[in-house]
Amino acid sequence: MYRSPILWLYLLFSWMINPLIAQFNFQIGYQFSYADFTAINGAVDYYNVTNPGLTKKLGKLTSMNAITLGVRQGLGIVSVIGSWTNQIDRLHSVGPQAGSSNPSFNRELFFKNQIYSLGFESLSGNFGLGACIDLRLLSIKNRDTGSDFKRTILVDSKPGSTFYTFIDLPVSPRMGLVLKLSYGFPWNSIGLKKFSDFLTPVFSIGSESFRQMGLSLIFSNGRQPRY
Repeated sequence: MYRSPILWLYLLFSWMINPLIAQFNFQIGYQFSYADFTAINGAVDYYNVTNPGLTKKLGKLTSMNAITLGVRQGLGIVSVIGSWTNQIDRLHSVGPQAGSSNPSFNRELFFKNQIYSLGFESLSGNFGLGACIDLRLLSIKNRDTGSDFKRTILVDSKPGSTFYTFIDLPVSPRMGLVLKLSYGFPWNSIGLKKFSDFLTPVFSIGSESFRQMGLSLIFSNGRQPRY
């Protein structure tokens, strides 16, 4: 008595969901990003000048490497995309510094910029354009000689945007290769007072715009309708 309505509901649901499943992709890849971190590197330069005994000067922050994970749901010529990108870099210096006369004193700075994105992209042939709204979470941590733990210097979060163009190349019925060129930024600059208070207390810096160019190589796992 009840099997027929349930069966029809099941068939209707399957008919509605199958096209969506057929256009669903899980994505994983690597991103290299570049930016002119003027404020951060200004503090780094001052630190190196005021610590002349360094045998290895504190390096500059110019690029960040990242793993990126995401999902893409095709809706015809438009797709909804969600992703997480974890950008990291490490700077370090060696020599007498931070009140220590130890010639082997090692200071490390760890930068992490996590980007949670939700947006849309459109594809024409193998070429596409996309735009996302982001939540950007920046953290800077420190570890010095004698410590086994990283000390948190700064944590901040800002909304932002990412715009990108990409090439989508199906390489098999269930695998695609995506090459993406992106430009991303927070809507407001990130204040760095806590960072300069730690690294260069007598040399204050303002804020950083964190405008980044990125190049990503992404593997897209799922059915490739254009293969």
